[in-house]
Amino acid sequence: MNALELDKKINDVWFEKYRPQTMDDLILEPDLRTYFEKIIEEQKLPQHLMLYGSAGVGKGSIINVLVNAIPCTVCYIDGSADNKVENIREKIIPFAKSGRIFKNQIKLVIINESDRLTPEAMDALKDILETGSLTCRFIFACNRIERMIEPIKSRCLNFRIKPPIKEVCTKICQKLKEEKIPFEVDAVAAIVKKKYPDFRGTWNELQSMAISMGEISTSFIKGTSDEYKSLFTKLFNMTNIKEISELLKKSLYDESIYTELAKYLIEKYESADAVIVCSEGMSKATTVYDTDLNLLSTILTIKEIIK
Repeated sequence: MNALELDKKINDVWFEKYRPQTMDDLILEPDLRTYFEKIIEEQKLPQHLMLYGSAGVGKGSIINVLVNAIPCTVCYIDGSADNKVENIREKIIPFAKSGRIFKNQIKLVIINESDRLTPEAMDALKDILETGSLTCRFIFACNRIERMIEPIKSRCLNFRIKPPIKEVCTKICQKLKEEKIPFEVDAVAAIVKKKYPDFRGTWNELQSMAISMGEISTSFIKGTSDEYKSLFTKLFNMTNIKEISELLKKSLYDESIYTELAKYLIEKYESADAVIVCSEGMSKATTVYDTDLNLLSTILTIKEIIK
């Protein structure tokens, strides 16, 4: 099967196509699975929940499974868009304080990307988490739990979501067989490791490779550890900023470059300051307008430290 035939065959976005619908579909740590299964079995949510972890790990999928399995009336807020205190006062508080629409249904407030709420919006939630707890439950989903204020965290059960990497590989290989896509297990494992724990990013890279190359093969994988080491060696031996910038523009890399850079710095230079700069660059990478410029700035700062 060539790439053109595959392009016609693959009509769905794989990540959406294989988005978990039931508990059996979810990839979870055993203790987390047991807890969520108990919630579904008892048809109630005993406490407010805070689900945190990097993008693409499955926080939204867990929430969708719970919502579909438990009778509930839902108020949903996107913290990246509805992040102001007015949204809390006008949408969430009235919903939480109102009576149940149906006797046997739970009232559930879901705040996705809750770490994007303003400090004032978070502060406005404190009282309702206490006073509304008899009739309403909250589920927060966030990437950066350290951005959530302590009064909210202390009122929730906090669960870090990070799917076991071996189970991720197994699940993906099963689905690739169903799609009848030629693949190498080592190639799948390499992409999972490269993107981990971003399950969504893994699916997207696999689908892009399948469509463009016709198969999932190690010969098509870019940005491996050895390739990154070669890139870093060249970068740190260069002295001309323009040459460094041009080399970065020509190089194939993704967000994993910061993880590989940290490994390289620890192994070759043993510089704590350089690793800290690398970590700061990684932190900024998800929010800056120009990611290439952010990486260039990180490299140049590290060069000043290790010279």
